[in-house]
Amino acid sequence: MQRFGLAAALAVATLTPTEARALAVPELVTHQGRLFDTTGSPVSGTQDLTFTIYDAELAGNELWSETITVDFDEGYFSVRLGEQWSSTRTSSTAPPAGSASPSAPTRR
Repeated sequence: MQRFGLAAALAVATLTPTEARALAVPELVTHQGRLFDTTGSPVSGTQDLTFTIYDAELAGNELWSETITVDFDEGYFSVRLGEQWSSTRTSSTAPPAGSASPSAPTRR
């Protein structure tokens, strides 16, 4: 019985750092979507998209923003958010909180 207790304690001690990393906020987030123009047609070609995180849904303060040049395929796109932040981050910088969404041209 003592062997089982020792094995369980070693397993917990070994897995704890791994679990902590697994629960950490990711530095990069993949976002996929489809964008249409004002006439309802899928966007094509290359466009700059700005993704922004605010601390509130309406009239919030900007916490993070990233502009990415995106190649559209019949309106479909996929981006990795946080690459610009990750490449400029220092060890004392904390990752942004919240979830990413494309910023609207005008705020409500």
